[in-house]
Amino acid sequence: MPFRVLLLVLAFAFLMQRAAGATKGEQGLCERTARELVTTWTGQDNITDYANRQWAGLVGTFYFSRWQTWLDALQSAHAAGQAVDVEATRARIREGDLAWTRRHDTYAVEPRGDVIEVSRRLLGKYSTDASAPLSAAPE
Repeated sequence: MPFRVLLLVLAFAFLMQRAAGATKGEQGLCERTARELVTTWTGQDNITDYANRQWAGLVGTFYFSRWQTWLDALQSAHAAGQAVDVEATRARIREGDLAWTRRHDTYAVEPRGDVIEVSRRLLGKYSTDASAPLSAAPE
C-alpha cells in the first residue's frame, strides 16, 4: 500500500496531542508542525526541498500549486516578452508552501482507482515518445 501523507500527519498530530493536550489551538499547531516536517521543514528557514517527498497527497496539493505558480510566471513573462523574475517567483512559491502548512485538507485513506490499469494506459500512450531519440521527439 502506498504511503499516505494523511497517515503521517494524523499519526504525528495524535502523538503530539496526547503528549501536550488536545485544545483546538494545539491540534492546529500539531498539524502544521507535521505538514512542515514533510515539506518546508519550518516556517522560518528556507530549506527548499530539503527532502522532496513525492508522496500521495503532496503531489496533487503541495507540488501542484508550486508547478502552477512557476508555469503562470513563465506564461506571463512570455506574453510580456520579458524574462521570468526568478526571485519573485521563488518568493511566491515559498508563500504558497507556507500557506499549505496552515491548511486543513482531508486525504483519502484508501487508494482510489486501479494503479496497474492507469500505468498500462500511460505506458501505451507515452512509451514511443519516451524511447525515441531526443532529436526525433515530437515538437
